[in-house]
Amino acid sequence: MLLADMDGEKLEISPIIKHLRFIQTLINIIVVALENKRLNEQEIKQAATNKELELARNMQTLLFPKSLPNTNLLKVSAVYLPHSEVGGDYYDVISLSNNRTALCIADVSGKGISAALLMANFQANLRALVRIAANLNELIEFCNQKVIESANFQKFITLFIAIYDPNKRELSYVNCGHQPPLLIQEDGNSFLRTGSTVLGMFDQLPSLKTESLTIKKGDKLVCYTDGLTEMPDANGDQLEIEGIKTMLKNKKSIEEVVNTLENCIHKNDKYREIDDDITFLTAQFL
Repeated sequence: MLLADMDGEKLEISPIIKHLRFIQTLINIIVVALENKRLNEQEIKQAATNKELELARNMQTLLFPKSLPNTNLLKVSAVYLPHSEVGGDYYDVISLSNNRTALCIADVSGKGISAALLMANFQANLRALVRIAANLNELIEFCNQKVIESANFQKFITLFIAIYDPNKRELSYVNCGHQPPLLIQEDGNSFLRTGSTVLGMFDQLPSLKTESLTIKKGDKLVCYTDGLTEMPDANGDQLEIEGIKTMLKNKKSIEEVVNTLENCIHKNDKYREIDDDITFLTAQFL
């Protein structure tokens, strides 16, 4: 039928063949129109998604402290660089009774919206529980159960939290599977590792321990997530915690610490290739 018309015994070329070029052109125009329509619908959906992500990012920004302590007792600074519009890192500074201050940093497994939602839920629980828990051990046990209830053993959270008591010049802390913060003191720098495993993995945390340290004037605490330790060093290898320790050696003020870390990030063109959020929280005890 496409090749010929039969008119009795007379054989002629089909009109379809005669107008084939016109038909092909028309079909091409229709295909392009349909593709443009599909792409336009996809663009509208993407714009809506981007708007939702922007809203989520703005909402997540509200979860971080609006202001950080800068007093004659304590000076705190923080930097948060999410890998995408929203991330799974979290830091906080919480004022407690008797001039005490809680400093914490956390990181949820995974990233994106699901990680951000879990971390927002965790932050709300932590802020409420830190004021009613009798001690750090009880606080961590409460937090572990809350993560299990929220994530059902599907996601995990690493957490470092410390409570500074200026009256006793004492820093009590617990590290739950997080990158060990660096305590910078005149007589040497040390990593704060005492604690337990990540939150949300076990009903009962194994070997949960806390530690208390005497703090002197000028001591500095540097907390960070693994996005910072995964930064490449001058040789192209990962910076790791020892690289951070070396980089911050002999830094006398919190401003020097922050500037050094920020320069390390922004002067390194490869930091944007890191598939993780980058967060650090620094405190100087005065």
